[in-house]
Amino acid sequence: MGSFLSTNQSMLNTFQELIGLKSGLALTYAQLIEQLEATHSEVETHRYVLGGATKWWQGEDIKPVRIRVENLEANMLYVLHRIGAIPDCLDSMSILRNYLLGEVSLEKRSEDFIGLIGNVSTILNVTDFFPHLLPFPKIDPTIEFIVQKFRESDDFYEFHRRNLINRGLPIQKAWDGYIPLSDLFESEDIPDKVIEGQYFDQRYIDYLNAQTAQLRNIQWRQFEYLTAEYFQRNGYQVKVGPGRGDGGKDVTAKKEDGVAGPDLVLIQCKRYSERNPIDIDTVKAFWTTINEEGATKGLVVTTSKLTSGAKNFCEAHKYRLTAVEYEMVQVWLKNLSSHKLYNA
Repeated sequence: MGSFLSTNQSMLNTFQELIGLKSGLALTYAQLIEQLEATHSEVETHRYVLGGATKWWQGEDIKPVRIRVENLEANMLYVLHRIGAIPDCLDSMSILRNYLLGEVSLEKRSEDFIGLIGNVSTILNVTDFFPHLLPFPKIDPTIEFIVQKFRESDDFYEFHRRNLINRGLPIQKAWDGYIPLSDLFESEDIPDKVIEGQYFDQRYIDYLNAQTAQLRNIQWRQFEYLTAEYFQRNGYQVKVGPGRGDGGKDVTAKKEDGVAGPDLVLIQCKRYSERNPIDIDTVKAFWTTINEEGATKGLVVTTSKLTSGAKNFCEAHKYRLTAVEYEMVQVWLKNLSSHKLYNA
């Protein structure tokens, strides 16, 4: 398939830009190298990587490196998958092949299926990635029809994004530009480029769905925004508190057409480590706030868990006081993920 000849620094610059364009997440060099290291063993076993994968990012910045195309493509796919941008590690040709398997009859497949994949791929690559090479030789009408149907399918976007050659994204998304992955862990602010009306960017949701262990490391304010986003997408009118001095009301969620009339839910968010469970004094204090505010329900949402005493207190006041622990927050992420339908 050929090789790229470059230097470490130049290739890292290109790869950083490539991952950003295809995911919408801006990774620092340290974050990018961390993901490359974490996925290297998987790349080594990738069926298309011939002659073994190399850690081309190691060594001096100006060190010359020669990287096989399939090595670099596998790097790209596994990093994109690890940061939640794609639901699996299929390459663009596999996406196309799987689509054609569902579109072409068994009889036609037996004739020259490999040739059909090659023809469709060549047409797509030339017309989409190298339009300056046009005019293209006359295309068989049957193949032209298949190409057009593929362009109109949901798989076409993934074919574009996973193609190593296509560094841009001509198919528009609902947002523009990058958001820094670092802000998820360091910033108290909602990203500037988040879709209007949202509290938590979809790219962060997909990242955390792929890397759930990072939930406990995100900025505590971002955890409040994630909780608010979940309730907003489930039909509630949501207000996020000031973050400090809010009396334990981190998020307020209202629904006028609740099961038993208007529903007012007060939510307390605790982004804690696994070794720091929610104790009974915390839920008792929150219970007082629930009653003072006349809320129909109170919810403690945590990346940790409740002590047995705290659980017993919630159980004694069930229906008005409940908790969402780490495992259920993971379920929330899965339900909010943009990949859940793609995986079905």
